[in-house]
Amino acid sequence: DPVFRTYSNVIGDFSGEFVQSSNVEETLNKIDCSIFIYDSSYDLVASGALLDAIKYCIPVLCLRNQLFDFLYDRGLRFFKIFDSEDDLISYLKCTDFNEIIEMKATFRDAQNFFSIESSVKKLRESQNLT
Repeated sequence: DPVFRTYSNVIGDFSGEFVQSSNVEETLNKIDCSIFIYDSSYDLVASGALLDAIKYCIPVLCLRNQLFDFLYDRGLRFFKIFDSEDDLISYLKCTDFNEIIEMKATFRDAQNFFSIESSVKKLRESQNLT
């Protein structure tokens, strides 16, 4: 979509070589926000890209799906959900991005939710091992 290209500064490396971790981290630390247009195959799965967004405190603009509704219902607010690509595009055209900047303050909850300690606790509770 031309609108996404207008607002994107995606840098691609199509050399077929692995990108050095330091280059990836440097780039991720410069990102203002990410846009996730997941189809239904990601309804119940947190992708690596989502986990990287949480790790590097990158606000997410996304289309509604079960995963983001689930996270929203648990009080996580590092993302903004849109019901359609048209709504997302309208937001990108009109926003001053202050709302995105404010989302950065909510990452501690998301990082705790996805932490190993939290996962172990949830697993133990589900197996009555607490």
